[in-house]
Amino acid sequence: MHLPKLILDLALILAISGAASLVFRWLKQPVVLGYLLAGVLIGPQITIFPTVIEIENVQVWAELGVIFLLFLLGLEFSFKKLFEVGRPAVIAASVEVVFMTLIGYAVGKLLGWNSIDSLFLGGILAISSTTIIIKTFDELGVKTQSFAALVFGILIIEDLFAVLLLALLSTVSATKTLEGLPLLKQIGLLATFLVITVPLGIWATPKFFKFIRGVLNDEARVIISLGLCLALVAACTMIGFSPALGAFLMGAFMAEMSEGERVERLLKPIRDLFGAIFFTSVGMLVDINAVLSNLPLVIFISLVTIVGKVLLTTGGAMLAGQDRKTSFQAGFSMGQIGEFSFIIATLGLTLNVIRAELYPLAVSVALVTTFATPYLISFVTTSRWFTNRESKKQDNTKPKLWDGHLVEFEIHPNFFYAGHSLEELKLREKFGISLVELIRGERHLLAPSRDDRLMPFDRIVVLGTDDQLAEIEKFLKSERHDLEKFDESKYSLEKISLKNHRSLIGRTLRESGIREKVQGIVIGIERQKEKILNPDSTLELLDGDWLWVYGRKDKLKIWDRDLND
Repeated sequence: MHLPKLILDLALILAISGAASLVFRWLKQPVVLGYLLAGVLIGPQITIFPTVIEIENVQVWAELGVIFLLFLLGLEFSFKKLFEVGRPAVIAASVEVVFMTLIGYAVGKLLGWNSIDSLFLGGILAISSTTIIIKTFDELGVKTQSFAALVFGILIIEDLFAVLLLALLSTVSATKTLEGLPLLKQIGLLATFLVITVPLGIWATPKFFKFIRGVLNDEARVIISLGLCLALVAACTMIGFSPALGAFLMGAFMAEMSEGERVERLLKPIRDLFGAIFFTSVGMLVDINAVLSNLPLVIFISLVTIVGKVLLTTGGAMLAGQDRKTSFQAGFSMGQIGEFSFIIATLGLTLNVIRAELYPLAVSVALVTTFATPYLISFVTTSRWFTNRESKKQDNTKPKLWDGHLVEFEIHPNFFYAGHSLEELKLREKFGISLVELIRGERHLLAPSRDDRLMPFDRIVVLGTDDQLAEIEKFLKSERHDLEKFDESKYSLEKISLKNHRSLIGRTLRESGIREKVQGIVIGIERQKEKILNPDSTLELLDGDWLWVYGRKDKLKIWDRDLND
């Protein structure tokens, strides 16, 4: 029997990519690099390995990979998160993306390239790699540190910029110019499309799934979700926009509904399959001779990328009021390019609007900056030079106390101590943290008591330092989740003086009854020049202490008023 060449090519791609992923996991390097290397090895330029026969057919699979990558990225995005990431993330991401695009454009013009090539270079250098950053954070154990929340927020904003860049570059490719009425017309068409599609999609998609929920099963969810995704992809393509825009938008629409998380979980294996094919195809198209002949240029642009992104992200974070330490840690985390750069380069190559050497140049710079990323993050998180200085501007959207910050964890269903009470677990005694809130379904329990138990799928909000949170993360074997914004209409963080209030002086925190009176928790004590974060319940209160109490706003006011009467 005759087996189609496409199936033989696919078998070769998956076999080599699978082997490369195992090797790179063993080396503790990003798996994406393994896929790229696998593509180079089975590409047409290296003959010591079997070679893919029909690269054009594989590129079709790769385009599907891009669509699924963007669709899942949209499912993780959600427009609600866009409004919750906070002002610092928006400012830092905007500064970094805009100015890196301009720097890339200037470098292209300096090299004598035309405007379209230069703009594509700017887009390639502007977007950092979500995949690489999250993988590196996992391996270095810094996902629970305070700067990581800022980085995740910046990545959400960058994803939005990346999709808009793809749409803009598709428009530029269609007009073949950066000037004149045709470009303005296309940009106006894009703006009109988004203004109409986004509100309609956010409203209609949840309504549609709610209407058919009674007859849905997992099989139907996958088929209908992918059908809607490809339908919007086809619509965007017919209008003249990038297919990636349609995939991302449909994912974002579905992220706004309760079905979103379930669809995301069901489609992740499909995303991983086509993602591996996409990244391997990127490696297959690399011209090794072009890389070697342009090695000085690769090194130069890699340095421009790392230095530019580090300084711009750091500067943007400082401009938004972040302290020096957090700003530098966020800046050093963003010093690479990745999957979106490949997508942008692939777009230019597919549309035949960029010079041939730009594609291997983008892949080479991505490889260099990706290898540098773990060392940059490790340096900035361990160096003593990056001291923390309080900024005059503070982000008041979340309570923050000295070196402590709030992190949310979800209890894994296989957690060994699931079902144990907080008194049995002794989390504060073992790890020095405070369990601020326990969330079980729609129920929010502030300052849970010693008799409350941790159950599978519970979410807990924990206050602690970076080191304390790293230890509790290992104990829980749980991933950090984005912290939902507290309801500021009900809860607040207050600083209360005990001076001359004899009723509490000499009592321990447990004896004081503060937890019961304010339905909250004492998360810090200032005692002369000493600052005590997450004090033990047996600590005795002294005259002159200042208490940092997090609890119900109404009860805090009544309690503080009673103390002053």
